[in-house]
Amino acid sequence: MTVQEMKIAGDDLTTRDINRKIKDGLSKEIRRFEIESSAELDSIVVGIREEAEFVLNGKFGDFIGALNMAP
Repeated sequence: MTVQEMKIAGDDLTTRDINRKIKDGLSKEIRRFEIESSAELDSIVVGIREEAEFVLNGKFGDFIGALNMAP
């Protein structure tokens, strides 16, 4: 089975925009996300309940990948 992937260019997006794209992708069974940003945004990939892979490239702020509950 091939894992669907979503790439997110986050330089022009807010934290809310990026997290919304992730949640939308998860609801469509996407399980691999590559996020690129130099905006140093906080609270990215927070509170994820589904098992998924996240690759973060660039500069990010605080509270990244916290409070996640996947197996």
